[in-house]
Amino acid sequence: MSDRPDPRQRRLRHEPLEDRRMLAGVTVSNGNDVVNGTVTSISALVADSGGDGISLREAILAANADAAADVIDFAPSVVGTIQLTNVGHVGELAIQHDLTTNGPGAAVLTIRAFGGAAAAGDGARIFRIDDGNIATFKSVALSGLMLAGGDVNGDGGAISNFENLSIADATISGNTAAGGANRGGGVLHFFGTLAIARTTINGNTAAHGGGVYASSVSNIADSLIHSNTSTLSSGGGGGIVAASFASTKMTITGSTISSNHARNNGGGIVNASPNSDGLVVRHSTITGNRADSDSVAGGAGGGLYTDSGATTSLDHVIIAGNLRQATIRSDQSGGVTELRFSLIGERGTGTFVDFGGNQIGPPGSPIDPLLAPLADNGGPTWTHAFLAGSRAIDAGDPAAVAGVGTVPLSDQRGAGFGRTANGDIFVGSKIDIGAFEQQSASLVNLFVNSLVDDNDGNFAPGDFSLREAIEIASEQTTSYTIAFASSLTSAGPAAIVLTMGELAPFGSLSIVGPGADLLTIDASGNDPTPTQDNRDGSRVFNLAFANEGIALNGLRLIGADSKSQGGAIFNQGQLTVTECTIADSSAGFGGGGIFNVGTLTVVGSTFSGNRGNSFGGGGVRNQGEMSLSDSTFQGNTAANGGGVLNLQGGQATLLRTTLSGNTANSGGGLYGGDLNAPSADGTINLIQSTVSGNRGSFGAGIFNAMSTVIISHSTITNHMDLAGDPGIAITSTNQIATVTRLQSTVVSGNSSDLSLQIVSPNPTPTQPYQSAGFNLIGAGPTAVFSELGDQNGVTDAMLGPLADNGGPTLTHALLPGSPAIDAGDPAAVAGAGGVPHFDQRGFAFTRVAGGRIDVGAVERNAASADFDSDLDVDGADFLTWQRGLGASGVAATRSNGNADGDNDVDGADLAVWKAQFDSSAAVAAASVNAAAPTASASAGHRAAASPAVNGERTPLAVQRMTARDAVFTATGLPFLDPELFSRRPAGKPRVRSPWR
Repeated sequence: MSDRPDPRQRRLRHEPLEDRRMLAGVTVSNGNDVVNGTVTSISALVADSGGDGISLREAILAANADAAADVIDFAPSVVGTIQLTNVGHVGELAIQHDLTTNGPGAAVLTIRAFGGAAAAGDGARIFRIDDGNIATFKSVALSGLMLAGGDVNGDGGAISNFENLSIADATISGNTAAGGANRGGGVLHFFGTLAIARTTINGNTAAHGGGVYASSVSNIADSLIHSNTSTLSSGGGGGIVAASFASTKMTITGSTISSNHARNNGGGIVNASPNSDGLVVRHSTITGNRADSDSVAGGAGGGLYTDSGATTSLDHVIIAGNLRQATIRSDQSGGVTELRFSLIGERGTGTFVDFGGNQIGPPGSPIDPLLAPLADNGGPTWTHAFLAGSRAIDAGDPAAVAGVGTVPLSDQRGAGFGRTANGDIFVGSKIDIGAFEQQSASLVNLFVNSLVDDNDGNFAPGDFSLREAIEIASEQTTSYTIAFASSLTSAGPAAIVLTMGELAPFGSLSIVGPGADLLTIDASGNDPTPTQDNRDGSRVFNLAFANEGIALNGLRLIGADSKSQGGAIFNQGQLTVTECTIADSSAGFGGGGIFNVGTLTVVGSTFSGNRGNSFGGGGVRNQGEMSLSDSTFQGNTAANGGGVLNLQGGQATLLRTTLSGNTANSGGGLYGGDLNAPSADGTINLIQSTVSGNRGSFGAGIFNAMSTVIISHSTITNHMDLAGDPGIAITSTNQIATVTRLQSTVVSGNSSDLSLQIVSPNPTPTQPYQSAGFNLIGAGPTAVFSELGDQNGVTDAMLGPLADNGGPTLTHALLPGSPAIDAGDPAAVAGAGGVPHFDQRGFAFTRVAGGRIDVGAVERNAASADFDSDLDVDGADFLTWQRGLGASGVAATRSNGNADGDNDVDGADLAVWKAQFDSSAAVAAASVNAAAPTASASAGHRAAASPAVNGERTPLAVQRMTARDAVFTATGLPFLDPELFSRRPAGKPRVRSPWR
């Protein structure tokens, strides 16, 4: 059980008194943005609230009028969202006096800005903190809140601060400082002091400083600055800007700056301060950021850009895995960089002052710090954990003592995660480099150096097998990690053919392969008739024994022919499968790929050509708890649930996953429940996923009987019956416990989109379909699909074919003119209120583009040089630029050839066109028959997906223990997380800017 509190619970607060002043307190009890009470003082408001409780705006107005410092709390009933308006008042909340606002928790209460209409910058920020007197500074504290939806034509998308401000335990997400040169998409800090602690700042946008722009004293600690964007071609600082003012002094401690973008310099951070201590970064990680994101030459410093004349001090900092443009390594650039006990992936330009203990990769030979994807590793903010063998583990100052000097007591995650720990068992306790501290000596590495399947006790070089390594690791009381010597795959892909039966690890164990394209574990050596499904072979892995967590990473598992449950894998413990391919396996009793009765997590993996036979679940049969994300199920078969079968109380979540070309009698793609179940039988959540081109007699896409299937932000199309004729997308039975609920989902392009199967006897038949609004349905029950935003009777959703539109899975892009474009909830803000940060394709494909969310799994994000919006950049766009050349001001629109977002159409826009030329979604040729992919042609989907490696789509970037340079090659951004990242395959990068 985790030591961290449930984020959905209200926070405990500690409120220090300030300078012996009495603090007047008021509790917000009305979640509406109204002013009906008397706001001349806190006491007056408490006496006369207008009869409807006290609103947040009323509380702030009354606090501004008070002479004393005040405290605002929230009643337990005030949860969810406080939506600010401009009715009878300005949209923003103006704080002008000493004030502490204690929210119940960022996961509990969101303050959403007045958003205006669809145009950028016509709304308001959330807080303006300014008393108008720069001679003295008020003290303001904000905590336990999510701030979202700011859209101001000015500085400070969420907060504009001119006082002494502290922000703690908060989330600042999805805000914009719109306009030509505005600053601080999340926070603008101009005067006074700023302290940010245990806070996530993500998905914000501004010309300069997408996350934070600071021109005075500021401190950021134990926080995550993630996926923010600087949009101006002459701007910078996707995550953070330390501005060029004499007052600028910024300190960052124990924080992660990850996956931010800048059109110019400093994808992660820009330091322009003229002070020698203008930017000091300690015990932090800067990774996955990108400068010059529009690929117009000029931007530098993917992770950190230090301006000429500025100095940046680094102490126990990782800066690695950052890029300039789409593929060029660029961790640091410019100015003076002082560093001690830091790890720089690849040295850039500028002057280095080396105080010792550093690891600095030379140009062309970067250091891979072996960081895991951004994830919830405990604590209030997400972090990049270390993979086994990371050079940052125990690589810090041997004299460092937690809590002494500038060394924190804990790492970014806070209490319970000590800052100095023994991370590799080979030396004593020693601090790690970066924001994360490896907490125990749990990473014990066993390196397999033989492809032969034996167990003869000979562990000499060249004779240590995987089976032997598993036997040793399973007998240990600590968690072991098994890796593979690079010599095994140095000549190309290799295979371990099992001949001694299935592998049966237990305990706590990770098996980390070099990649599914490089290493195969083949069970066919246990099968006397490997070309037949006659149940005389074996599984690859049998995880029937109690285990504390088995992890498989970067492997290809094939050739299983099990007579029992689970072809490649049977699991009844805790299993995590990451970046694996499970293929060509069969099970007599269901679950051709995996049969799960335990807890299963699958990330970035492919299930293809597996067979579940009469017991169902060609890819996976789940009777436990299962989470699938960023994965593909293609060409699997079974009697029921060709791709996935979920029953007997199974709880399944499918996120950003594609099920295509699978075949079953019922539920070609996905089957939930059991016709004969005595009561409700399990739950499936299908989120931001694509179900396409599957075959089946009943519910070729999805079949639901006696279970709850909740579908949101997904696309379900192009289904066929078993004869290959147009088929039924979703079939649900009319049993009482059957619920199929859809939200913001496309179900169109099938012969029948939603069908009802009558199950007899049924004394009280019910309507299983429910709408949560904003769906696009070809043909559905009118009484159901008439909720707000529903479009029913749309036979042509104008979808492109299933293709590589970016990200780790195949998707259907929206063709120009699709009724799904901008047809979702107009109040949706990416990353806030349950709305995903990105669409199915992951990082770089924002979930809300063009001012309003689209319906379905994919958001239409046009490349900036796609002037005619036909989803490709070609000669027609050049002619548009040529016609618009010389336009300026309001005439300089993208449709007139303005690609770089400035105020004119000139040669710079031509340079963008050249860089993006021939970049296109696979839907550019609208003549492609999007309704015709057949199961027999499903393999062609993969062959047509370009580019590819060894016939397979390049999957999610997952960093491994081996010293491969994969995450630093010219294949795009290196880091992904379960909500948030994807990597372009190798080859010419496609540019589809999410910032249109």
